[in-house]
Amino acid sequence: MPFLFSSAARRVAVSLVGTGLCLLAGCPQPTPALPADDTPAATLSIGTFDTTLSPTGLNLFRVLGPAELALEVTVTPAVESVLGLGFAEAPDGATLFSTPGGSAASDDAALAVMPTDEDLGTGLRFLGTTDEAGFWRLSLEAEPTGAIRTVQAEIDALSSIGQFGVLLWNLSGQPSSGPLFDFVAGQVPSLPLLDERIPAVVTVALRDPSAGGGGGDSDITPAPTSIALAEIVRTGDPVPGQAGATFTYFGNPIIDDDERVAFFAGYTGGTGGNGLYVFADGSLQRVIDDSPGGIAVPGGAAGDAFGGFTVGWDGGAPTMSWGPDGRLIFVAHLNDSGLPNAVFRWRASDADLLALVLPESFRALFANASEDFLPAFYFPGLSDTGVVHFSSRYSFFDTDGAFVFFNTGLFTTNGVRLQVAVDQQLTPTVAVPGRSGATFTGFEQLTAHNTAGTVLLQGSYQNGTGSRGVYAWNGSTLTRILDNGGGSLAGLPAGAVVGDASSSFDAVAIGDRGQIAVAAPLTVGGTTADEVIYFDGTDWTRLSGENGRRAGFLMSGINRRGVLVYRAGGDPHIGDGSTRTRISDAVPGRLLTAGVTWPGFGAGLNNQNRCVLRFERASGGAGLLYWNGSTLLDVADLEIGQPEAWDVVFAETQPLLDDDLLRAGTVKDRPELDRPGRTGMLSDDDVLVFRIGDRGADDTEDTADDLQAIYIGRGE
Repeated sequence: MPFLFSSAARRVAVSLVGTGLCLLAGCPQPTPALPADDTPAATLSIGTFDTTLSPTGLNLFRVLGPAELALEVTVTPAVESVLGLGFAEAPDGATLFSTPGGSAASDDAALAVMPTDEDLGTGLRFLGTTDEAGFWRLSLEAEPTGAIRTVQAEIDALSSIGQFGVLLWNLSGQPSSGPLFDFVAGQVPSLPLLDERIPAVVTVALRDPSAGGGGGDSDITPAPTSIALAEIVRTGDPVPGQAGATFTYFGNPIIDDDERVAFFAGYTGGTGGNGLYVFADGSLQRVIDDSPGGIAVPGGAAGDAFGGFTVGWDGGAPTMSWGPDGRLIFVAHLNDSGLPNAVFRWRASDADLLALVLPESFRALFANASEDFLPAFYFPGLSDTGVVHFSSRYSFFDTDGAFVFFNTGLFTTNGVRLQVAVDQQLTPTVAVPGRSGATFTGFEQLTAHNTAGTVLLQGSYQNGTGSRGVYAWNGSTLTRILDNGGGSLAGLPAGAVVGDASSSFDAVAIGDRGQIAVAAPLTVGGTTADEVIYFDGTDWTRLSGENGRRAGFLMSGINRRGVLVYRAGGDPHIGDGSTRTRISDAVPGRLLTAGVTWPGFGAGLNNQNRCVLRFERASGGAGLLYWNGSTLLDVADLEIGQPEAWDVVFAETQPLLDDDLLRAGTVKDRPELDRPGRTGMLSDDDVLVFRIGDRGADDTEDTADDLQAIYIGRGE
């Protein structure tokens, strides 16, 4: 993946990495200074990339990183050379300067670079930590090779007038034509060799700084030995902001890293019938509801109002996600739309509600859209740098009267500017990475993302080998992860094909260090079976259980240590591709003869390698258990009345992701939606949240005798 810069861009950092031939001609080196913030830079994501470096110009890169992880960058020469770090600038402004082959560290050792011995010369390894999330900027350097030294020798042999002419040419911006260029080209015949670039391999990773950069266990807190349950809310409880109203139904709750719990709910009495609520510090508060004249729509037009969704027994709730610092991102229905047509941010510190995307602001992206524009937004997420992403599906009549039906895309916003990442209508000519001549025909609504804001999404395409793929969007570039068109994947058997032509990949997940998991049919040697494959940044691994059977279900997201939960041979396992533990070996004694089975969905994982699992008894009773790292602790077992003798731990069924886009917004407990420890079922402080229910005496859903409740469990 080469990153080439124009000669103008390369000259911007003249004071930092040298003034090109001025350095070769012996000019004094100025005091190091950083290039301007808007200097062109190649954006790197987590992973390994091929690039080329100019020995005489600026090689500027940027990497988006979260606050709690360390950035590690290693660079290896692919030809004989000496590489180095010109400078590193952290998101908080801290800087470090160095030279090719040198080592350096900041006063507090938060930034450090050291040379590495390679077969073809000297590489480098940079480590940096900061308390702020954002873009790092790095300048990579390379010592001149033999070609550059040839130019140097010719310059050394020049007369004083010749060397002065070279200096003037360089200070004039190295013009490529004109009298000055003609003079220098006549004096230095090997001048074209200055365009030589040195190939190198760059690897970017995020590390756990408290674990010595290796993702170890030094920051894992003592494991809980029991789970204490407390009820947050239940059917019949009073509704905040609605005098006389009581709750009827709840959507699945999610918890953030500060133990705030958010959920949509339905109610009866009062005005309106549905809303969004947050439980924090022991109390319940309203975010929005659909009561006439209730919560105003920020940024909306006169008469705009929340409303159009209905929360029932197990459906209807819009999608949402917690971000850092108590920021809740959610989609909402406006003006009785049957589709979620707006995106909002709510802030826990002051209950501030901000409109990020409204129907009209989204429609403005489409120059040919008429007034009959129907957008729908799903699965929003927020990076640690404040960038929101969301999926969209929309239909409209264009200004020529043609009907555009269910186009799909991925969009981002920083709260000020709305931008398209990929979209059928707005980026129809975007190349399908890795498939020459192919064009996208659509994108799945369900996405996964990590704290740095890299989004993993599925797309379908035509006119190329294969038809579907998994791609990563890092804020500027769409990268192919894999597709069903065949081709080698490092670590998998030669000729292995992931996925099939008729359906989407079953599930995907991405970790903070760029690890990726994909659940899909895998065809090896003519045999096809559902498997889970895992990418550790270098190679793919076919996950398997301690019983030797291949994994078939991806059950959680990937935490910052690279760990995930999956099912293999019918049993849940926790592991990272190289290690694994069969969790089901540690069930409480009373369940040993209960014929327990484990659904292949709906696990909650945190960054301490602990998780929540669903189980089902042979008799039909459902429950939850908590893995503390060595044993399973009781959370809920409805058949024995813990915490109550109800009959459902939601979600009780789990459809696989498929092409029925109308289902977007109703899928629950997917690994894509589990950002371990940050938003989902489980926090890093060993606090979990779940919903239970009872269909009542008539054993029928959505009837008057239905009961539901939301519980919080704390590890002790």
